[in-house]
Amino acid sequence: MFGWLGGCCCEEVTGSTDDFKRDIEQVSLFPENCVSFDPQGQNVTYASDVDGRWEYFCNFVDHSKGLRFRVELDHSERRSLRELDLELEEGWHFVYGGDACCKGQGTLRFLETMVRLKKRWPGRVHLLLGIRDLNLTQWTGEFEGDFETRRTELAHLAGVDPEQVTDEEVAKSCEDCLKPGGWTYEYMQLAQLAILLGDTLFIHGEILSGNVGVEEVRAGVKHQEAVRTGLLPEDDDPEDDVQDWVIRLNTEVRSQIRQWELVPAWDSMDKLRGASSVRQDKVQ
Repeated sequence: MFGWLGGCCCEEVTGSTDDFKRDIEQVSLFPENCVSFDPQGQNVTYASDVDGRWEYFCNFVDHSKGLRFRVELDHSERRSLRELDLELEEGWHFVYGGDACCKGQGTLRFLETMVRLKKRWPGRVHLLLGIRDLNLTQWTGEFEGDFETRRTELAHLAGVDPEQVTDEEVAKSCEDCLKPGGWTYEYMQLAQLAILLGDTLFIHGEILSGNVGVEEVRAGVKHQEAVRTGLLPEDDDPEDDVQDWVIRLNTEVRSQIRQWELVPAWDSMDKLRGASSVRQDKVQ
């Protein structure tokens, strides 16, 4: 579904902001979700590719000047809403560059932390969609390695041994995350494909030079790892204005996500002892 997006990167761009402010309000996007003209936001703290690794993210927070946990506690002991809450310092923006989960044993905690942070400071917290975030078939159909890491995290959150968490409980947790109200679902609703902070562009992927032709991008090995500024899916005429391109890019991805919501690629999960499997039933 999202094969046109590849491989995080930021790049300075130029363009008129007044027209962009007006145009973006016409495409049903909250302006703060993908653009900011905050004159006080001179500082940006940035992290990416956490992939559910809770300790990795906590280490980032410890070294960040703009973010801090509201409650001082050993990071491995953080479980409750109060213990997961972050504080974003005044004058700072936070950009998360995408790939929120899948590998580590902290997927649930990290997604919850990102969603709550975004909802608390919608104009200063910016979430990007990465490859793993957009690869919905992986999220719903390839839980081979994630099944046991999810079991471990559920056990940690409940304060029990992993052996006490059943396959059915793990499968239900994976399924519930993708439903409305689930942390995966909520992250997808709040994240964008491209973000402009002033004249700086953030996107999850390598940004190719405008000198690289459309055919070169689509035929090359970097097609799955890079995007060219101005290039849109299934469109051979690149957008000249970067700000217009950001609007169209985010509009396109929101349309794709809405299609996924209406026609999910799965309708049940198999519960297998010691492993995971999701039955991909074709939706008629």
